[in-house]
Amino acid sequence: MKAPQIRKDTLLSLTGILLPTYVAFFVAFGCWTLLAVIGVHIRTQLNLSDVEFGTLLALPVLSGGLLAIPAGIATQRFGTRRVMLGCLAGLVPVLASLGRVESLWGYLLVACGLGLAGGTFSAGLQFISSRAPPQHRGLVLSLFSTGMLGAGFNYYLVSLIHEAYSWRSVSTAYIILLVLVTILYALLTESDPPAAHRSGQSRIRANLSLLLQADVQLLCVLFALSGGGILALTLWLPDFISASLGLPFNTGALLAMGFIVPASLCQVPGGWLADRLGAVPVLRRALTAALLPGLLLSYPNMSLDVEGATHILHLQFGWSIMVEVGLIALLGMLLGVAFGSLLRLLVELQPDHVAFTAGLALLSGCLSGFLLPLLFAMANQWIGVRSAAFMLLFGFSALTLLALNLHSRRHMRHRLLKGEKALSPWG
Repeated sequence: MKAPQIRKDTLLSLTGILLPTYVAFFVAFGCWTLLAVIGVHIRTQLNLSDVEFGTLLALPVLSGGLLAIPAGIATQRFGTRRVMLGCLAGLVPVLASLGRVESLWGYLLVACGLGLAGGTFSAGLQFISSRAPPQHRGLVLSLFSTGMLGAGFNYYLVSLIHEAYSWRSVSTAYIILLVLVTILYALLTESDPPAAHRSGQSRIRANLSLLLQADVQLLCVLFALSGGGILALTLWLPDFISASLGLPFNTGALLAMGFIVPASLCQVPGGWLADRLGAVPVLRRALTAALLPGLLLSYPNMSLDVEGATHILHLQFGWSIMVEVGLIALLGMLLGVAFGSLLRLLVELQPDHVAFTAGLALLSGCLSGFLLPLLFAMANQWIGVRSAAFMLLFGFSALTLLALNLHSRRHMRHRLLKGEKALSPWG
């Protein structure tokens, strides 16, 4: 008779923890990807090239990745709540500077400062996973990671403020939000329970040993594809859609919500399915299915002249706006499912080192999120084909899926040769 009451109390406690942490990550992720929307105004103001614009978009992602490991270490030492509050408070002066800078170097420094938002992800994962019921960790963690919807909130908020005032007023709106969220987070969350004593030297050795584990290395590659792919496309799609379809930028930004919203929301079924079917089977199927929209989006609009018996046939190949946006939404859904299951896999593989492992995974995802927009920009500038971005993403997906299958088979073969019957996260 007591078990249901315990589960109910646990659920209520978890809801009280998840909600403020989710709101904090939601607002922080909006700050993290803010330049994806206001960057077009900076590009016009400074007359930036494609490569300079791609660098500006990707720098917050790179700096966030570089801060992820220090944030994970700080989380182990000082607790997740302090790290979350530090990251949120640190974003306030960065956003205050955004409304004042005028030069490219100034904007690049602000872009680096926005990377503080990345620390809320690794700290938040540790904060939530340590309190989530083991059988529902995939679902709970994926609910937290839907805070990526903060990027979609940008598309709406920036357009609204730009029409009423100017794009520079967006930073003021976010400062007000950040101050309110930081205060509420401090009031609604409790300090972390004291961790088991462990010397700094032994903790460093344990952390460094993770770098040599094949499981963690593959986990980082998978984060580079799913998390990095979502980040890169979130940054790149507003400009891509508006330029390739000949639409105003505000319209392109709103259509780009057709990617970030499914990519965020579908993390929940991804985590839920991972709890029931296993993380790796869900991950493998989602990445396999994602190859199809990636391949179709890789084809650019083409015209072909075919010499017939009596006349020349003019053939035109290209996707309509609805079909292209639909394929982008499908790609976002599948990457979201993959990312949601991947969060479950991270906790299964390293339950005692969630914050540091999440920092490693976030670093790899952010490096990918930094490099992919640059590669997209280079492909656009040097090749002249905008859909080359999806060609690159398709190739990356195929190689990563191959690595996942090879690692799973190698792991299963090794386990069978040793006569082990225990279940493994790798299937």
